[in-house]
Amino acid sequence: MLAAVAGMERDLIVERTQPGLAREKADGKTLGRPAKTTPEQRKEMAEGLREQTERERVGEALRRFSSDHSYNSKASYRD
Repeated sequence: MLAAVAGMERDLIVERTQPGLAREKADGKTLGRPAKTTPEQRKEMAEGLREQTERERVGEALRRFSSDHSYNSKASYRD
């Protein structure tokens, strides 16, 4: 019984949020979590990663980039 009520409530939440999300997207707003890096930082990170070929070297490049820019190396996998 509770599962049916929970499912119905979930459907209502989705029904209310979808039009708002669609409206914001149509207005050009970027949805989701903001990026921690700037486009220039992402470009620099990508260039550094292109230079590396082995998996261990990629980790080294990310750690070097993060230490140079006061940036969490774990977050670089998200951005």
